[in-house]
Amino acid sequence: MRILLVVSAPAYMSPSPKDKNYIDALKKAGLNIPSLDIENESAYLEAARQFSKRARDLFQGYFKKIMEGVRIARSHGIKIDLYLLSPRYGLIREEEVVLPHLVDIESLKKKDLEALCEKLRIAEKLSSIMQQPYDIVILVLKREHLPLLGTLKKGLSLSNAASKVIVVSAPSLAKVFGEPIKFVGIRQIGKRAEAFVKLVDSLTVRTLKDYFKEAK
Repeated sequence: MRILLVVSAPAYMSPSPKDKNYIDALKKAGLNIPSLDIENESAYLEAARQFSKRARDLFQGYFKKIMEGVRIARSHGIKIDLYLLSPRYGLIREEEVVLPHLVDIESLKKKDLEALCEKLRIAEKLSSIMQQPYDIVILVLKREHLPLLGTLKKGLSLSNAASKVIVVSAPSLAKVFGEPIKFVGIRQIGKRAEAFVKLVDSLTVRTLKDYFKEAK
């Protein structure tokens, strides 16, 4: 079985973007804490490369629970391609090197959010990735990250994917996703991560067809 997993990047990171040593290293180079200025990434890395990590190691919080599920799946021979959805980096693979950063996407005006979506081109990248022969696509999303998938201008369509699609997000987003997508509405992001672990655990003992049959 092959799974595509897309997870909203959490705000919690190690090291923290507010780490004193990190801030001091940036200040020496005349830089502020990284935010939405991905075009300056090379300058940030030159000044503070020692604070960079692979995405799967930098992000903390509920993402650690997600990684627990990923490890369970991989130990049972399930292949998972893991991507993180980040307002700074866009759609990135788990092994990509990233830096601690601070982004308040909810404070952006609509035109600025549209510009960010255009710059990161997340919707186009996700659409391309989903054309690969996955058995199932799972999205674990924060409500505020939904616009990054391109919903502002053209709506979100995952129904043309060749795979089965499961979206785990805030209950208020249920109407955004139509058939045949399976939507799982859970209020707390930590609980969404737990739901993913339970799903993966169930797939180690049931077929995908059985899972969707029981979910109806």
